[in-house]
Order: sequence, then structure tokens, then C-alpha cells
Amino acid sequence: MSDSYGPQLVTNGDFADHAAGWSNVGWDLTTSEQATLTSLRSGLFSQALAIESGYSYLLEFNAIVVGSPTRWGKLGGQIFGITNGASSGVVVAGSEDTLIQFAGQTGVGMGIAIDNISVKLVISEGALVSNDTIGVVTVKFAVPLGHLPGDYCVLHANNGAGAIDWDTPFSTKQTPLFPGGSGNYGFGMAPFAMSPFAMPYGKNLRRGFATCPFAMSPFGLGAVVITERVPVSDCGDWIFGVKCYDKLGNEHTGTPNTVAAPVHVAPAVPAGLKKDSYDKATDILTLSVIDPYTQTTLGNPPSRL
Repeated sequence: MSDSYGPQLVTNGDFADHAAGWSNVGWDLTTSEQATLTSLRSGLFSQALAIESGYSYLLEFNAIVVGSPTRWGKLGGQIFGITNGASSGVVVAGSEDTLIQFAGQTGVGMGIAIDNISVKLVISEGALVSNDTIGVVTVKFAVPLGHLPGDYCVLHANNGAGAIDWDTPFSTKQTPLFPGGSGNYGFGMAPFAMSPFAMPYGKNLRRGFATCPFAMSPFGLGAVVITERVPVSDCGDWIFGVKCYDKLGNEHTGTPNTVAAPVHVAPAVPAGLKKDSYDKATDILTLSVIDPYTQTTLGNPPSRL
């Protein structure tokens, strides 16, 4: 199982707009499109982010450290180290503190430069995340016969109800049909019984040999499998499909197959309560009462919502 990530939560993390979005004391954010502390200076810069306690976030940034100056950072109340080079790691927000902070103090001949700061919510595959209004659906399909390196596809969907909107892509992302410029046909042979259109299918949906043509599964000979993780915001009977294009943008003929993926997203948790569990089958959301001062669980409310 692998993770995907939510949208960028940091404003102006590359300092292209200098100090915009940041609260700052001491650091220089205005001259070199990065945050710098030069010799014999100290400071703290920070930004409030849309993060929540208990959730995991991917933190990335680049740093150049000259000498051994004092420096540290915090995200969601959790301290992280600042070392020379590119840093990447997952931080679990441990408090209601929504700030990302970078602090430092330099000595003679010492300096710090920080750039390309990024924070994104970690979305586990198939999990309900953030405020329980986003789900992730995994769609896979095999590249059919008749395509060449440079060809690509675009994902379409029905937004949870009705027929697929084939006029407006669900995502503008263009996914190469042959990543790296070449297909994987094993022994140089195209797979048997490949249909003239892409065959998407949902992860964990039952498509046995009676319904899934030979070589269309990820284990079929020569099938090049493309995977898309799709954030969805609403419950519904979602249907996904792909249109294929050549490298010049000309649409391939044929009607793409589709895949249905029922999506049931847990309702949002009211303020002052914590989600204990959510049963998709019975649509029961079990909550706990949270002490607003200590953030400790006081017990279950008298009834389920």
C-alpha cells in the first residue's frame, strides 16, 4: 500500500513573492527568494497552516547550513531538525498549534538558508482523511494494443451521479501510456486479446476471468498497467473512464470502457467531538466527547448520530 498527498498547504514556500504569507522576525525573506540568516543574527519566521491535530503531513524543505548554528523547526507543535541539504519526512501534528516555524541563531562566519518549503496531508490509499469529506479511489487500467510511446490518456468521471461527462475531463493530468518511452510486451510480443480501448477497473472490485479479458489484468502477459489515485469529495455511485490520445493530441477512435466504484464518505465530525469509528455498511458514526481544554476523551454521547 502506498500513500498519496493532498494539496499544497504552504503559501509562497519558495519565497518567489518574498515575505508574502509569512510572519517574520530577524530572517531576511526579501532579497534572494529564500529565507536567510547571516553571521551574528537570530530570528523566527512562521506561517499558520490548515492542519489538524492527529493527522500526518509530508514536510519537505531545502537548507544550506554554514558552520554549526543553532536552528530548529516546528510543525503542529512537533519539533524537527534542520540539516544541510534536502529534507523530507512525515510529521504527525500533535497539538492544536497550526504553525510551521523555522528558528535559528548564528555566530561568526555562520549562516542558514532555507527554501522550497512544502507541507501536504498524507492520504493513505482508500482512507477517509482530513475532515472526512475526501475519499481516495484507485483506478487501474491496461494499455491496449495499437498505441505507441508518446500516446497518453485523460481521466473522465460522472462526479458521483449519472453518466460520465466525456466533454470535460475529471482531471487535466495527461498520463503517458508508456512511461519511460517504451511498452512492456514481454518477449517483444503484444498480448493476446487486447481490446482497442482502455479497460479501467477499480481496486478491490471483483472482476474474475469471466468478466476481465485475458491480459487485461495487471498479471496478464504484456499488460502495461496505469494507476490513478483520485480524490473525491462526495458520496455517490462514481464511474470512471479514460480517453486515449496520440502524442499530437488526436483522440483515438473507439468507446472507452468504464468502471463503477461506489464511494461512501463518512460525515464530518461536529466541533467538540472526535470520531471513534464509522461503519460504512450501517452508516453509523460513533463519536466521543472531547474536553476543549485538555483535548482528552470524556466518553461517548448518549446517542449515535
